[in-house]
Amino acid sequence: MDRATVLTQTATADGIELSHAERNRTLLLLSGGHGVAHWYNGILSVLYPALTVSLGLSFSQVGLFDSSRGALAVLVSLAGGYLADVFGHRRLMLAFALASLGVCTFFLSFSTTFIVALLWLTIGGIGNSLWHPYALPVLNTLFAKRRGLAIALHDAGANSFHGIAPVAVGAMLSVWHWETVTRLHLWPGVIMGLFLLLLIPKVELGTTKKQTRHGYRSALGSGLFRNRQFLVASGVSGGLTMGRLGLFTFLPLFLAFELHLDSTFQGLYMGILTLSGALLSPLTGMLADRFGFRTVLMVAMLLGSIVIAALSVTRHGILLAAMIAFLGIALFSTRSLIMVYAMNVVPEELGGSSVGAVFSINRMFGILAPLLAGFMADIYGLRIVFYFLGGLVFVGMLLTFALRSEV
Repeated sequence: MDRATVLTQTATADGIELSHAERNRTLLLLSGGHGVAHWYNGILSVLYPALTVSLGLSFSQVGLFDSSRGALAVLVSLAGGYLADVFGHRRLMLAFALASLGVCTFFLSFSTTFIVALLWLTIGGIGNSLWHPYALPVLNTLFAKRRGLAIALHDAGANSFHGIAPVAVGAMLSVWHWETVTRLHLWPGVIMGLFLLLLIPKVELGTTKKQTRHGYRSALGSGLFRNRQFLVASGVSGGLTMGRLGLFTFLPLFLAFELHLDSTFQGLYMGILTLSGALLSPLTGMLADRFGFRTVLMVAMLLGSIVIAALSVTRHGILLAAMIAFLGIALFSTRSLIMVYAMNVVPEELGGSSVGAVFSINRMFGILAPLLAGFMADIYGLRIVFYFLGGLVFVGMLLTFALRSEV
């Protein structure tokens, strides 16, 4: 029985049959919601320099922002995977995830100390961590024969908004103070959350709730944590995530304090980073469907590790823009491929848990990376950070040799 059949049976049991148009509408809404969720991540790249100046922060304190968000995300992603697989209520939880991002960003505007800013930035990461365990298994099941393309489009929504956000907010910061900008960000998450709550069809995946609860613990051990292919995929994802998170945190600082660029140029470069990944995500998904997930990941991560290290000796100009655009393709358009691979080497009823576990493992890897990079920057300067990040991505690439050529 294939995944599409399972979904149809479950939807019919709930009194709903998903038509082709409803499936495409679900893909569109989830991609848009994913975009809004990542808009909030995107604004951080240009908020960090503003917070650094306004609150008098060190580079290691800025690194702690992402490390603390990662620490909480480890727990939230695991819990979100369990809740998604056992209890469902996908529409409600997806709406809550987006609304919470808006609320926490609004309260960030009242921060006057490092501790208060740290609190709201950390809590704000809950929404992002809840999104993926609830959304990705739906698309993986709805589009069983085109899962690489479907989830790449979902990721393209995230990268598009993530790329536009720093450009837009960088321009806003040249006119308004950062407090005003963050207060305006209450509304995107709340409004998009209401759209999802009202417009997405009710879809629950896998077995019944009673069956899922009864066998969940046993399936979790054999299906995830003793599953060699899943663990290898998580390691690959961890290396990619550390490079990506490090770039988000320290590339804007490098642009501001080493290249002395204003917030407009900071936003432009950070926009190039994610928009390039957004534009190429569908193509990357199609290539993976055709040539294999391992091959595409291996090549992208190898070249990406080299280009990250080369950023340290590059100056403001066309070459820097081209290198950042390539990193967007290598580090952002490929991340959905790992999630597809992970979901398809575990039992279907653990779809949400597999996503939550990968994100938890990612964040476990990512907790130390920004903090260590921040200490390195304080001692040796910002340029050394890019050698460190490039090395992390290269180690992740080495693990791709242990992945299956097909899933």
